Amino acid sequence: LDGGADGLRFYRAIAQHWADRVKPGGLIAVEIGEEQAAQVAELFSHVGVQNIGVDRDIQGLDRVVWGTAGK
Repeated sequence: LDGGADGLRFYRAIAQHWADRVKPGGLIAVEIGEEQAAQVAELFSHVGVQNIGVDRDIQGLDRVVWGTAGK
């Protein structure tokens, strides 16, 4: 995937076009690059995703941002 200049293009599209299509309380989860957790969590928060968390991989690097759909 081409993430654009800052690497977040794909996550912006998910936040803008898909987060509101998940049933309230449904899980939204994306794999991320090791330094993208804060930015992706912020994008999700701005579109109403709640209970946002970050999971790490076996090497201890941030790897998944997840949350539940609001509304």
